[in-house]
Amino acid sequence: MLRLVRAVALVILIALALANLFAMVASLEPPGSYDKDFSQEYLLARALWDGTDTNLPIRDLAARYATVTSYLDKPNPTPHPPTAGLLALPLAALDYVSAVRAWFGFQLSSLVASVWLLARANHLPPRPPAAVPAAAGALLSSRWPAVLIASLCLIGWPPVGLDLGMGQLSLPLLGLLAAAQLALGAERRRLAGVLLGLSLLLKPLAWPWLLVLVRRRQWAAVSTTLGSLSLGYLAVALREGPQRLAAYFLDVGPALNAGFVHEPTNLSLWTLGLRLLPTAPGLATLLSAAVVALVLGLVWLAAGPRRPLGAALGVATMAAILVSPVSWYFYLVLLLLPAAYVLGQLHLSPQPAPAATLASVLLLVYVPAWLPAARLSSVGVALPVYLVALLPTAGLLGLALALPGAAQCEPPARLSRPKTWSQRLQ
Repeated sequence: MLRLVRAVALVILIALALANLFAMVASLEPPGSYDKDFSQEYLLARALWDGTDTNLPIRDLAARYATVTSYLDKPNPTPHPPTAGLLALPLAALDYVSAVRAWFGFQLSSLVASVWLLARANHLPPRPPAAVPAAAGALLSSRWPAVLIASLCLIGWPPVGLDLGMGQLSLPLLGLLAAAQLALGAERRRLAGVLLGLSLLLKPLAWPWLLVLVRRRQWAAVSTTLGSLSLGYLAVALREGPQRLAAYFLDVGPALNAGFVHEPTNLSLWTLGLRLLPTAPGLATLLSAAVVALVLGLVWLAAGPRRPLGAALGVATMAAILVSPVSWYFYLVLLLLPAAYVLGQLHLSPQPAPAATLASVLLLVYVPAWLPAARLSSVGVALPVYLVALLPTAGLLGLALALPGAAQCEPPARLSRPKTWSQRLQ
C-alpha cells in the first residue's frame, strides 16, 4: 500500500512538473520571451561584443539589440555585473529569441548536472536505505535515470520553476558550486577555485565560500578563485575601459541595491532593520549590519578544520543568500546543496530527531514568499504583515544553525579521481 502511495505521489509530481515545463516552453516564443531576466545577460553580451557602454539603461541597449518592450523597457541599467555578459558572449551571435531558447536549454542542462554532481559529492547511494524517505532519496540518486526523474520533479519546486521561467542564473550557479564542492572533496583545490571564481563572475553571490577556504587554509583554492575573478574583470576593463567598470561598482551597483532595500520580496537580511525600525534608518542599518556579521561569524565557526566540509559549505551557501544586498525567492534553488548534504548524512547515520528538526525548517523555507508579499508595496504597511515576507529568511537562519548538527559521523573519505569515463559517469 505504501509503495502504491509513493508511486501515485511520484506520478502527480511528474505531471505537475510536465505542466510547468510545457508552459515554460510556450513562454519562449514572443511576447513571452521578452518577460525574461535573461534579457540583461543578452544585452550585456551584445554591448561587450560591440564595445558599447554596459551601464546604459536597459531600454537604450534594447533599442540597439532587441525590442523595447516588457522587461526590456526599463529606465535603469542592469544590476548584473558586466562579467555576466562576458560569460554569455557565445549567445551574442544569436538573435534575442533564439538566445532565450538556448539559455533555457542551458538552464535545464545545469539542473540535471547539478543533481548528478550533488549526489556524487555527498556519496548518495543508487538505492537509499529504508531510514531515508524514499521520495527524498530518489531525488538525489547517482543513477542517471533517477537523476533525470529527480530533475524533472524539481521543475515543480517553486524556486526552480521560477528560475527557469524567468531565465535567471541560479541553476548555472548551483551547477558551478556543486562541481566546486565535488572538486574540493577530491582535493582538486585549483579546479574548485576556478569553478568558484566563475560563479562569482556570473553573480557575486557565493563569496562566503571564501571564508570557508581561508579558515581551512586552502590557499590554492583561494588563489585560483581570486585569479579567475581578476582575469574576468581585467577582460571587461580592457574591452570597455576601466572608467565604465569603476562606474558600475561606484555608482550603478550601489544605487540599484539601495533601491531594492525597500522591495517587499527581497529576502536579504539587509532589509531586516528597515522592516523593524522603518522610522529610524540609521539604527536600522546598524541592526542589519550586526545580524549580517553574526551570520558571517556562524560561517567562520562552521568552517573549522575539524568540522565536515559539506556542512561548512552548506552554511556558507545559506549565508550567501542571506547577506546578499538583494536576495530573491529563486535564490533558494541553492538550498539543494545543503539539502543534498543532509540526505547524505541521513544515509550514513540516520537519526530521527535531527531529521525532524531539519524537515520542519525546510518546510518553513518552502513557504512561498510571494503569497504575503504580492500585496505589499512599501515599508509603511502593517509591521506584522510585512514581516511575514521574511518567513523564508527565518527558515534559512534556522537551517544554517541546525546544519552543523546534522553531521552524525566523520566526513566520508575523500573522492578518488576516476580513471575512465565510464567510472566518471557512474
